[in-house]
Amino acid sequence: MVKTTGARWIAVIVAAQAISVCAAQSPFASRVVEYTPSPGQNMENPSFNDAARALGPPVGGGVLAADNTKVVTLGGFGGSLTLGFDHPITDQSPTATNPTGADLIVFGNAFWASGNPDLRFAEPGVIEVSRDDNGNGLADDAWYVIRGSHLPP
Repeated sequence: MVKTTGARWIAVIVAAQAISVCAAQSPFASRVVEYTPSPGQNMENPSFNDAARALGPPVGGGVLAADNTKVVTLGGFGGSLTLGFDHPITDQSPTATNPTGADLIVFGNAFWASGNPDLRFAEPGVIEVSRDDNGNGLADDAWYVIRGSHLPP
């Protein structure tokens, strides 16, 4: 499971690569476990308050053309969205098809403001992962914060 908190807006589209993925498994988050937005930004707008929009493959318009069809608001600071997978996310080593060894990717709604690469818009969030150790399908096991990165100046 993956939980995102802290940002006001985030398009949480999570892609995972598993060692052995059969045809029935999706490389993307397959279910919304919990959606707890904070009061605030666009909470009443159905274009942004449907957590199911975070499921499936990402959609992007590039740095110049926004595509908000997968954006889910977390409201004001402190909202969260927890997504689940239909298979475990495993620790990957670099391979020919996964040269960076990426285990998990979370897509956000960052973009260049007015198309200018020196004016970047991004809202930070906290990404956490958990394993369903007790097998109950709930987000009640230990959570681990994924250390973030930052944009260079």
